[in-house]
Amino acid sequence: MPATELDEPVRTALAEVAAFNRSRDDALAIPEEAGAFMHALILASGATRGLELGTSYGYSGLWIASALHRNGGRLVTIERESRKSEIAGRHFERAGLSECIDRRIGAIADALSGLSGPFDFVFVDADKEASLDYVRRFRPKLAARAVIVTDNILHPPHFNWPEYLAVLRNDANLFSTLVPVGNGMELTIVR
Repeated sequence: MPATELDEPVRTALAEVAAFNRSRDDALAIPEEAGAFMHALILASGATRGLELGTSYGYSGLWIASALHRNGGRLVTIERESRKSEIAGRHFERAGLSECIDRRIGAIADALSGLSGPFDFVFVDADKEASLDYVRRFRPKLAARAVIVTDNILHPPHFNWPEYLAVLRNDANLFSTLVPVGNGMELTIVR
C-alpha cells in the first residue's frame, strides 16, 4: 500500500520518523514495503488486537496501529528503552493514533506475562535471540486465525533462525512461510 493511501497525519508522521531514523545509529526500522505489507495484512484479516515486540522509534507501530485503528482495534507495543518509547509516543500522538496505542516499557518477557489475550496480530521485531521464548510466552494468548509476522529472517542473519523457523514450520497448528518483503518476514498463521 503506498503511503499516499494512509491518512494525512499518519503519512506525515511516517515521513518524520523515517527522516529521524536516518539520523540515528540505533534506529533499525523496517523498510516502507514491509510496513505497507503488514498494514494490508491487518486490514485484510480484520485484526483488531495487535501486539508489537520492539517499538523502537515507532515506525512499524505507525503502520500497524493505523490499520488496527481502521479495523476498530488497538495496539500494545513493548520497548525496553524508555527513551525510545517516549519518542515513539510523540510520533504516535502526531499521527493521531496515541488513543489506540498502549505503550509498555520494560523487558518484553516481563511485559508479556502481564498481558491478557487474545491477540489476533503480533509483530516480532525485538531481541532476536529471545524470539522463540517470546513466541512460547504469547502463543497461549493468540486468537484462532491469529497472524504472527517475524522480521529480519533474511537480513541480517541470526544464528537462532533455523531453530526458530523449525519450531514454527513443524507445528501442526501453525502455517508458516517466508515472505521475501523488506528484510524477509516469516508469516505465521494459527490454524
